[in-house]
Amino acid sequence: MLRQTTRPLTSGNAAGALLTIGFMIYQVYRFSYSHSVGLVLLTLFDAVIVYLTVVEYRKRKSHQAAGSA
Repeated sequence: MLRQTTRPLTSGNAAGALLTIGFMIYQVYRFSYSHSVGLVLLTLFDAVIVYLTVVEYRKRKSHQAAGSA
């Protein structure tokens, strides 16, 4: 059985998501020059990662708030 550890909620996840969004903006800029399908796929993959990070952050934040109440 896996033990769930509780770590303090930090801004690391949010910073990682913002950094990835910055890379996505750069990828779209580069796509305007290269028209590479691989770059589009990479950008879509990054968008999924950002979405999952935001969902996990919100889930942990609400769980942590409910636990401290």
